[in-house]
Amino acid sequence: MRSHLWGAKHKILILPSERENVRHVLRTSAENVHWGYYDPKLRPVLHVKSGDLVEVYTVSGNPWMVELFPEMRDKIPKELKEVFEKVEDRGPGPHILLGPIFVKGATPEDTLEVTLLEIEPWVDYGCNFFFPEAGSVPEEFPYFEFKCIPIDRKRSVAKFSEWLELPLRPFFGNLGVAPPISQGRITSKIPGPHGGNLDNKELIASSKVYLPIHNDGALFSIGDGHSCQGDGEVDQLAMETCMRGLIKLRLVKGVKIKWPMAETKSHFILMGFNTDLDEALKIALRNTIEFLTSKGFSKSDAYMFCSLSVDFRITQVVNHLKGVHSMVPKDLLPGIKSMV
Repeated sequence: MRSHLWGAKHKILILPSERENVRHVLRTSAENVHWGYYDPKLRPVLHVKSGDLVEVYTVSGNPWMVELFPEMRDKIPKELKEVFEKVEDRGPGPHILLGPIFVKGATPEDTLEVTLLEIEPWVDYGCNFFFPEAGSVPEEFPYFEFKCIPIDRKRSVAKFSEWLELPLRPFFGNLGVAPPISQGRITSKIPGPHGGNLDNKELIASSKVYLPIHNDGALFSIGDGHSCQGDGEVDQLAMETCMRGLIKLRLVKGVKIKWPMAETKSHFILMGFNTDLDEALKIALRNTIEFLTSKGFSKSDAYMFCSLSVDFRITQVVNHLKGVHSMVPKDLLPGIKSMV
């Protein structure tokens, strides 16, 4: 087993299911979700093999919105209503998460690779709201405001107002594995080494997320669909939407990582989380330097390269642990073919 953080030579576990692209469908129901937490003691709702595809249907929002928008009465999916009616074990976070999914053969000595193949809303609306004592500038907005936003799925836009349409860029805000057994149940609101509430708008379809594994089976969960979001997520929410996704779960055997990582078609992404934004930046920077040195950079050159060519972006500032992610351009590093 290789315990290097990045760059170790390894073999990806390839089972027959990977060649055959075995496909599962996991829809939201009261039995298939957990509300507001990750927990290593949760019963898996699905067992898959490395390389399997999983089509997921997640829910977000709240049925009470019909009190403000009666025209939404027939648009709210029955799955969301069922969760609100039947799921009693809620919190401490607000997210309805689908899973967990048990990946056969996964151990804490491995890494879970999550390939996001397809992501799209499966309803015709999204919502955003803010409330007192929350968000980035609560002193400026000491009141509650809720907006229901119609979505045109054919045109891939949302009608924010009579004069403004927003392009959709859907992604999942929450992707994570169960934390170590010693941590027990943790909130879905806070990101961390398990992944969780990353709220990273770069993780659109075609991107990959790499997660440390802390328990046998990994116990992967997904939810918190966002149709679009700005870096920062400053009022505490994105455009919250019920989301369909097609994901591929694959094990990278014998490779351990410490923090979630990701890659898009154009960038490698390293992350840092902390209550202090400056410290979150330092963690993301150190993780980026370590990644680059594992690929052949000297430590000094990696630091300089980060200053010259790597963008450090604010992921979100509203989830207690603030997030910073680095965008390492792949076109400048053609010799690096993979993150792990």
